[in-house]
Amino acid sequence: MLPPRVGAELLKRPRLTEKLQANLSSPVTLVAADAGCGKTTLIADFLRDNPRPSVWYQLDHTDADPIVFLNYVAQGIKSIAPDFGEALFPYLSETIAAADVADQLAVTDTAG
Repeated sequence: MLPPRVGAELLKRPRLTEKLQANLSSPVTLVAADAGCGKTTLIADFLRDNPRPSVWYQLDHTDADPIVFLNYVAQGIKSIAPDFGEALFPYLSETIAAADVADQLAVTDTAG
């Protein structure tokens, strides 16, 4: 959950960096653009130049399950705020366990 390293040769994007800087008072920042537009590089460079507590989470195809997604994000937040999630993590554990049982039942039902 760490941002990728930024290479030495980097095209600075001051307009976008200023927008990120202006948004620092917001609890969450979402950056969206097409593939290859430089989102990852922009944010990794911004975090390198503006050290602050942050959670890096890069979505992929496995994030279709909202419980798995929420668990990863919550774990990331807990890494910078240790008291976070005291009520959330037991719920997530129960939900994940129930989903595992449901998956097992579905597999057993289709195999039989």
